[in-house]
Amino acid sequence: MLASFKPSLFVHSPRAESYLFLLAAFEAAFLPVGIEMLLIPLLILSPEKTARLALIATAGAVCGAIGGFILGALLNVLMTPGLSALGWLTAWQGVQTFYADFDAVVVLSTAFSPLPLSVVTIGSGVLGADPAQVVMACLIARAARYGFIAWILWRGGARQQEWLERNFFAMTMVASLALLVTFVFVKYLIMVS
Repeated sequence: MLASFKPSLFVHSPRAESYLFLLAAFEAAFLPVGIEMLLIPLLILSPEKTARLALIATAGAVCGAIGGFILGALLNVLMTPGLSALGWLTAWQGVQTFYADFDAVVVLSTAFSPLPLSVVTIGSGVLGADPAQVVMACLIARAARYGFIAWILWRGGARQQEWLERNFFAMTMVASLALLVTFVFVKYLIMVS
């Protein structure tokens, strides 16, 4: 189904902004497909709406992250009796405690990267992360991601699309990994001292 997705059908629709919001929400909640396939053509066709489109995509992603988190929290509630019956509840609580130390940076780095955000939003709910930290990290990272895409295309127009498509994946992965490594390194230094 996704292989036959034609963004051009949605880009020219009067409801294109609504579709962008929904796709961003679904991507953050449960659909591991990047919204750039719709965002980039919309930005190229409507450069006067650059900031608006980036904000719509960000709002959709944050709403979807909240939905994914709630889904994960429900899964956690359903899993807990089974884990308790198997005698694994203490181990599970240890995993949750470990994740609590890194939840914001994991969401921040994943939300900026091209990795599926839905995996982390659902996982954060399952692992009992702090919902406020998850939402704030998603807001900051997705605003930065979509804002950067919008800025590049606003500055360079369609001629920057090829550069963006060729380099953006690698750039965001390197930045996300650098953030993660820096955080772990700083956390380690604090623990050692």
